[in-house]
Amino acid sequence: MSDLSVPLEYFAKRAKRLRSCVQACDHLAVSRVRAVFTDASAMSDPELAADFGLMRAQHVVAVEHGFPNWKALTESSEIEARLAITMARLPELNDFGIGIGGWDRDKSAEQQSAILARNRETLRASATAVANTVSWLRERVTPTRAANERRTSYGIKHVAEQDLGYVTNGVFVAAAIIAGYRHELIPGSPNVRFGMSEKSLEDIAVEGRFPERTLRRFMPRAIDVLAKRGIRASPVGRSGVELAWLDDGDVRTLRIGTAATSPFIVRLHVDHYSLMVSTRVAKLLGVTGGHYAQACPTRPKGEISVLPDEVDSALEGALTFDARTDAEPAPPFEVAGYDGWSYVWSERAADRYASRHHAPASA
Repeated sequence: MSDLSVPLEYFAKRAKRLRSCVQACDHLAVSRVRAVFTDASAMSDPELAADFGLMRAQHVVAVEHGFPNWKALTESSEIEARLAITMARLPELNDFGIGIGGWDRDKSAEQQSAILARNRETLRASATAVANTVSWLRERVTPTRAANERRTSYGIKHVAEQDLGYVTNGVFVAAAIIAGYRHELIPGSPNVRFGMSEKSLEDIAVEGRFPERTLRRFMPRAIDVLAKRGIRASPVGRSGVELAWLDDGDVRTLRIGTAATSPFIVRLHVDHYSLMVSTRVAKLLGVTGGHYAQACPTRPKGEISVLPDEVDSALEGALTFDARTDAEPAPPFEVAGYDGWSYVWSERAADRYASRHHAPASA
């Protein structure tokens, strides 16, 4: 995955190179300056070269990349800066994807150029959507060395939309390139192929319909956290997402569920539900009952809602924390609307839910 720090060095080098080329009276470089500075049109090439310093070169580079000036460029976010670079390197990248749609290809060259320019402006103004998509990709999709031949950007964006809501093809293409996935342009197509694991994409595509397939994968981590404390947990039922165990003489339980499946947000129910357990597990827990018995935790319940890549740290915190104590440790992630152990959302999960449903997570 690529580094997402602000690439100021890239712009600084381009400004220095432009200054050198202008000072050498390079015709193309001089034309670039005249396209930005109105006062340069009246100068001869040698006059322009003699008057051309680094600050002017920086201004030209900033404007060419869609910023009003160098100061705005240096104060931009890493995504804004990298989106500008990506669009400069791919002159046909726009909100539609690469180039324009087939229905516009019968228009005049001037009309096509205007359409492309408008769509590029739309993409250039979509830094927030690009940033959200970059985060989603880095969280959820495993990169591969070879391009995925089974899906293009247009198909993969529909998978992302399960979590993010509507995403344009151009936003997805820009985000995937910025995130560092291998990419291949398809001649004559607005879509792009990316080096993205098909298994990752398949898992995401079906998790809304069959969430327990994803949730079961977190159970070994829960068992391991408890095992490190010398506690042997017993799986409960057939779902593969419920545990019960004894801790300091108390019956405790865990159920791994979802707070939402679109976007996919995992909710850890700790000491929350009365789970029906078999006679074998009931005997281990010291719970009495008939053929099936209820494991009823007595400690304060906890609900933790997190994104899938936050589950491991959330389990570590939840299963080592004693909710009977007055001192509550800070959760192992930034929180939103924190009201104590009983109801916790990670900030990222809350933001993802709000952006998808246009409502606060606690609503």
